[in-house]
Amino acid sequence: MLEAGRSGCTRADVGERKSQLAIEYSYRVRKKSPHIWVVWVYASNATRFEEGYRTIADRIQLPRRDEPTADILRLVRDWLCDEANGQWVMILDNTDDPTVFSDPRKGRRKADTKDPIRAAVPLSTFLPQTPNRSILVTSRNQDAALRLLGGDRDIIKVEPMDESHALILFTKKIRGEFNNGDARRLLQALDYIPLAISQAAAFINQRAPRITVTKYLGTFRKSDRDRASLLNRDTGDLRRD
Repeated sequence: MLEAGRSGCTRADVGERKSQLAIEYSYRVRKKSPHIWVVWVYASNATRFEEGYRTIADRIQLPRRDEPTADILRLVRDWLCDEANGQWVMILDNTDDPTVFSDPRKGRRKADTKDPIRAAVPLSTFLPQTPNRSILVTSRNQDAALRLLGGDRDIIKVEPMDESHALILFTKKIRGEFNNGDARRLLQALDYIPLAISQAAAFINQRAPRITVTKYLGTFRKSDRDRASLLNRDTGDLRRD
């Protein structure tokens, strides 16, 4: 999906679809190249972006990260740019606001605005640019994608499977009989994403007969938290790596 040293973007029009594809890509990277770091950063706003960098700093136990004056964004960027630290793939998720990375007023926390130099630096400054590393950007906003990538050459617009192909896949994955109507409604709720369909079928198979397609659909529809729990149950939460 991505070439070494390049950035790419998936732009999707429905909720979890883009993130599910990014998760699938992450798994493929880790399976093919276990030595490659996969780091996940939420980028819906400056606060979430900095929280992601703080998580990276804690995970790799970056020196000076706990100092009161530590510039976490700069420390993590510099660490990622150092080729001695190995290869990595960064998933920059939910990059939907085109101004987050380009507008200096949104780029740093309020505490930084006392320093005119730091306050004037946009978040894009802290996206590492280095050979043999990749950044995968997910966004529902084409303008945001274009601003980050500088053009549309590397943008991949995500389209869902149609219902008939999704049902064929689900039928191959699921064991035993199931309610066809509920299966179709579940596939629609999953946006016809192959990875999500496979995860749902595996979850149901592992817990049958206690869990059926109908019960899974009911739990999936309850809330965003229940939905995220089901989608991550069998994959692990790669978004925290």
